Amino acid sequence: MRRIALAAAVLGSGGAAAGAALAADQDVVARNIAFSPAKVALKPSETLTIRHDDGAIAHNLQFSDETSRRVEAGTGWTVQRTFTAAEERAEPYTFFCSLHPGMSGNVYVNASGTVPTPSPTATATATATASASPTATATATPTATAAPAGPGTPPQPGAPATGPAATATLRSASIARRACMRRGPRCRRPGARLRIDLSAPADVRANLRRKAPGARRFRAFGTLRFGRVAAGPRTLTFTRTAAGRRLRPGRYTLALSAGEARRTLAFRVL
Repeated sequence: MRRIALAAAVLGSGGAAAGAALAADQDVVARNIAFSPAKVALKPSETLTIRHDDGAIAHNLQFSDETSRRVEAGTGWTVQRTFTAAEERAEPYTFFCSLHPGMSGNVYVNASGTVPTPSPTATATATATASASPTATATATPTATAAPAGPGTPPQPGAPATGPAATATLRSASIARRACMRRGPRCRRPGARLRIDLSAPADVRANLRRKAPGARRFRAFGTLRFGRVAAGPRTLTFTRTAAGRRLRPGRYTLALSAGEARRTLAFRVL
């Protein structure tokens, strides 16, 4: 009986320790064009897991202290990073998706495994002092009214500069003529790859139509939503529609919309 009790105690302590270690690792999801949670903390030797869960909206992932991306634009990916004792520091490590401005998060690596609490800022409080002085009488003072600026009139100091927002131009758009959807010996890189070049950030979406093998005509298949895509050359990879419908073998047309620009492309899924 004594041996059984001792074994149970050892087993229980080992199970508790393993549970504590697993609980210390942190998971972050990329969803709705944001990382959630946006702030996490780890102790050295613990692991951060970031997982794509944003349907057909493609994201890439990079850490601010690294020169290359952990994963290129795509869907359904999972990235893990284990931080060492040498990487412990006061400043957080920032991770981000370069396709969507503002989509970023922070991970703190410290001995306590906690997100630092901001120091409270002291606020000066004015104390009213009673005075026997007579009350001052308010005197109306004329206020100068700015005249509307005419042609050639320079803007007043401090006035915000305003102007029309830049309209995105689709400088180029293409798609790989053939794509595969499931990884295997004949499919090393699953997904259809759409390459676009925008002159300014724009919301990118597309409508898919599919012609099944042996069919006579194309039928509506679904929509793609890539969210707001940054300016410049970008590669957007997708395997499913926004509703989660996986692309099946057949011929497809893709009606692309990037801001006000429109383009129709064709590709085939093997």
